[in-house]
Amino acid sequence: MTKPPFKLKQRKTACENSVFTVFFDHLVDTGKTLVEDYLVVEPKNKATDRVTGVAVLPLYKGKIGLIHIYRHAVGQFAWEVPRGFVESGETHLGSAVRELYEETGIEVREDELEDYGIVAPEPGIISGLTKIFIAKPENIKDAINPAEYEIGHLNFIWVDIKSVVDLINKNKIIDSTTTCAIHKLILNSTV
Repeated sequence: MTKPPFKLKQRKTACENSVFTVFFDHLVDTGKTLVEDYLVVEPKNKATDRVTGVAVLPLYKGKIGLIHIYRHAVGQFAWEVPRGFVESGETHLGSAVRELYEETGIEVREDELEDYGIVAPEPGIISGLTKIFIAKPENIKDAINPAEYEIGHLNFIWVDIKSVVDLINKNKIIDSTTTCAIHKLILNSTV
């Protein structure tokens, strides 16, 4: 099915910042209102394929790299893979290389990244997709530095797969993109 089962009658901008625009969409079906204020959060930098972000799961010597981070919106500390927005003019691979370096200090070449598909972080609200990559750096520094200018980022660690599964089961990994990346890694038996 390529055509939506309803029509967009009107779109109103509710608010915006430098990264997102928030809309209220009036959705109708055969003239009858379904929802008058359907909330849509749309990243401003959106490619035709709707990929607006990248997530990179670093894998080195059988261990997964995770960032300990405080997420203000949910008021919790959690563990996540490095990730961020695709900037204007960047390729998905270029964004992944940049984000991994900015958030961990890990330098990789584009050919050290493996495409693991896409995930829709919250398809009921967010009008954007995240491209997942697995990074398999050949050489790595012993000391990884957390991002200095990323809000909420605390530290970076290497974790074996058994401990990662334990973090998921104990609700210490709650981010859907991170969980999906780990799940895809396990399904593809890379670890």
